[in-house]
Amino acid sequence: MDVHQKSNLRPGRGGRALLKRAARGQMLIILTILIPVMLGVVAMAVDISTFDWTWSRMQSSADAAALAGCSNLPTSPSRAIATATAYAVTNGMLASEVSTPTVAADNLSISITLSRSVPYYFGRVLGLTASPVVVTATASLLTTGSGTYRAMLVN
Repeated sequence: MDVHQKSNLRPGRGGRALLKRAARGQMLIILTILIPVMLGVVAMAVDISTFDWTWSRMQSSADAAALAGCSNLPTSPSRAIATATAYAVTNGMLASEVSTPTVAADNLSISITLSRSVPYYFGRVLGLTASPVVVTATASLLTTGSGTYRAMLVN
């Protein structure tokens, strides 16, 4: 190699410029790969948080419905079922999403199950449309020693 020829490996003004251009090209490749991955992670986070938010709202509704229905036990199981269903609907559930509450044989507890199909927003890209969320709550009566009852959630 002639002493007067410029080398890309030799430190100097021309060598640095080539190295910087090559580094910019590498960053472009890395960003091209990372941007779709990051968008996928954000999309998955949105869908998962939607499921979590829906589940917590439904569980709160089921808990309130079970406790409200339990207030009519042990004297009126049919009224307990009607009250539990009404409370579930009042707390944001559709009547079609509420399965008929069940009262235990001893009339001391009531259970309610709620189900809803939650849509995917970004999962549709992968062909996913919706997924079911199902919650259950049971409330029971406990004696307090004085012959009266108090309701307690049993999950």
